[in-house]
Amino acid sequence: MLRLRPTLASAAAAAVVAAATVGVDTTPFALAADSTALESEAMSVAPAGGGSSYADTSASGGQALGLWSNSTASATVSLPDSARVLVRAKGQKCRGAPSMRITVDGTTIGSTSVNATSWADYTASANIPAGLHTISVAYTNDYRSLVCDRNLLLDTVTVVASAQATSSPTTTPTTTPPGGSASLGAVIPFAAADVNNPKRGQYENLGVGLFPQSQPAQSSYPAWPKAFDAGGRFEWKDLQPADSRTFNFTPIDNAIAATAAQGKRFHFRVMSFASCCETSYPNNTNVSVPSWLRATAGATKDYVKNGITHVIPNWDSGAYLTAAENLIAALGNRYNKDERVEWFEFSGYSDFSENHNAFMRDTLGIPGPSPSNSVASLGYYSQYQDQYITKASIARLVNATLRAFPDTQILTTAQNAEIVKQAMRDSPELSGLARPVGVRADCLGVYEPAQTWAVNQWSYYVQNNDPIIPVLLSRWRTAPVVTEWCNFAPNGNQALFDKAVKDTVNYHVSLLSSTVPTYEGSTTMPADIYALWAKANKFGGYRYAMTAATLPASATAGSAVPLSVRWTNFGSAPSYDKWKVTYEIRDVAGTVRQAVESSLSLRELAANQNYTATSQEPAPQSVDDSVTLPTAGLTAGTYSVAAKVMWDEHKPAGTNAVSMAPMNLAQEGRDASGGYPIGVIEIG
Repeated sequence: MLRLRPTLASAAAAAVVAAATVGVDTTPFALAADSTALESEAMSVAPAGGGSSYADTSASGGQALGLWSNSTASATVSLPDSARVLVRAKGQKCRGAPSMRITVDGTTIGSTSVNATSWADYTASANIPAGLHTISVAYTNDYRSLVCDRNLLLDTVTVVASAQATSSPTTTPTTTPPGGSASLGAVIPFAAADVNNPKRGQYENLGVGLFPQSQPAQSSYPAWPKAFDAGGRFEWKDLQPADSRTFNFTPIDNAIAATAAQGKRFHFRVMSFASCCETSYPNNTNVSVPSWLRATAGATKDYVKNGITHVIPNWDSGAYLTAAENLIAALGNRYNKDERVEWFEFSGYSDFSENHNAFMRDTLGIPGPSPSNSVASLGYYSQYQDQYITKASIARLVNATLRAFPDTQILTTAQNAEIVKQAMRDSPELSGLARPVGVRADCLGVYEPAQTWAVNQWSYYVQNNDPIIPVLLSRWRTAPVVTEWCNFAPNGNQALFDKAVKDTVNYHVSLLSSTVPTYEGSTTMPADIYALWAKANKFGGYRYAMTAATLPASATAGSAVPLSVRWTNFGSAPSYDKWKVTYEIRDVAGTVRQAVESSLSLRELAANQNYTATSQEPAPQSVDDSVTLPTAGLTAGTYSVAAKVMWDEHKPAGTNAVSMAPMNLAQEGRDASGGYPIGVIEIG
């Protein structure tokens, strides 16, 4: 994709000004006789309510087209051989300038932020053969607040014939945009390919490659870009097969090493029971615990259903809990300091270590304590009869986990309210954690990530305004929410994916799994469902860009240069890792001559959401960052200023050190070092 650039007086001027400005030429291009000019107000707009014509005495013919929401203006015309599309536009700013994208026959040839507030010409090069073509201009980042409204305004769209493509206009003086020499790359819209970074978007789950490319039935859809995260689950019996004192961590070690070799970090949990999903079991016995633990008196119990023996732990057995504590301690001793391990998921209780036992209630017909008896039996209220572990036993498992992984992110499902209370608020071991415990949610699209007990109006906890609910619902501010797609759709796939998009935004989900059970196998995902699936993945996590900047055009060597940059998070969640924003002054050869590390914390930048329709985008959140750039020791000349966001989430005394590439911003202009241009300055 080519960036749009201003119409310039000469090739020499272009070399200088293109680095310093993003299209602010106020002089019309000299048109060839066979060039094709379109009045924007005559173009069709989709969706129909996205734009309308309005009177503007400064526009061609006294009329212009306003694009008031995300929409596209198009026209199909017969063209000669052409090499350039010129759009005369201006913007109404609101927390940043409007973004504009130009396409020919559906292919993007350029995009930019329209910073000009009076008519200016923006051009994009393209090799357009003679014939019938559709020219489109899209407005892609609509935003409105109580005090301002961002809009894109169009005057004319001109397709310049090839014969005139290299000719210079006779009178085209260039100007510096108001506010100095700042010039930011265009914000990349959600309609483009996803902007991939660690701990956001799609992750590889259970060894399944990224969707859609891992599923042959979805081959008509473009491959999803790279993921930086992968996870797995392990059965206890494979980690401690011989006896209570010996551990075999080879399965986990191999998974971590293989993932790291692909540039990903790994996360995992350990299961002591899994109710599915094998087609057959050795000796017709479904068992996840080691044989020596099964042989320990009182540690487990056998349940037979349809000829299959299910070996389920006695969750409150002292023998079982002691063995589980020892396992968790050994896992922490081996992996807590390993930087390749991104997070550990709370393990040791329930079906799949997901903190519920619906299988015992629904399939085995052995419900847990009734609501009226749950407090007396368990020590906490259980409304749905799918809980079997006491408050005291929960404390043993939670405390063991917090002690074992003080330097590693811990996640837990929210399906047991008492586990949430102890892991997020009440355990005395919480003071030793480097990071708050986050949420690992299951069944995205059916159940809210916070789970029914915390959000349903008929829930006991909701009706009694339990104080743990706001703790859970605000946890996204400091710790990630990670989800997995549901394997059933009670209200149909359309409803599942529609709800998934809304829940991803409203509950600030960071990561979504590569396993999409409803469209694995031979069932092709319909285009409208794919659009929802893609939105959920793109809206998940953080999506940062620089949306405004102020930089002087010149400064005296040795002086401190003020720089102000507005950072915007277009995503639904912040980045929970530490990312350092650094501003660099570079010479004409690209060598960094000065650098300043900002105190800005991007992991605190994210907006509350009230997301009601999947046609919307998440509400953005912005913050202004001000620094001073030192120029001591710089010789007179032209310098560029750039920003780079570096990963710095290292564990104290960490092993197997990890290094991540600079953050991919939702912004055009990324250079080979991972930096993004801000503007140029003359040092004299």
